[in-house]
Amino acid sequence: MTDAINKFKSLGTTVIVSSQTPRNPFRDTNPTPIYVGYAQSVAASTGVTYVDHFSILKREYLALGANAVNPMFPNDNVSNSSYLQCIAFHSHTPSLLKLHTSPTGSNYAAQAFLRGVLCGNNISLAQYISNKNVQPSKYLANILQIGRSSCEYLASCS
Repeated sequence: MTDAINKFKSLGTTVIVSSQTPRNPFRDTNPTPIYVGYAQSVAASTGVTYVDHFSILKREYLALGANAVNPMFPNDNVSNSSYLQCIAFHSHTPSLLKLHTSPTGSNYAAQAFLRGVLCGNNISLAQYISNKNVQPSKYLANILQIGRSSCEYLASCS
């Protein structure tokens, strides 16, 4: 990753490193994957921007609760026969099938990333985002009892 970042920087590009997104925290109780810290470390050592997408999104999943989050991961309950049908068309492993969210889950993940970009320090991508209203959903805001901006919300969760 370091070599790729340095190569892109040498070409004059602006590099932003993002951590991976979390799996369903209500069904995957493994600790934070090592790649989250690795991405942060590499971003720091190469002097590029880092967005902690993993922590932002996981915090939101936990606030939403299992009843709201579990449907965002429709393949968590893939049966063997469904898995075999899927593997015939895609070369996925069972654990990879569980990574993909529904459209609702994808929307939450995208908005969490944008909140990380908009609220991060010196993230040059923020100037290109025209819709800056990527607040936590009204549902999530009600659960968290917040009536403040996305950035205030993220700062309070650090």
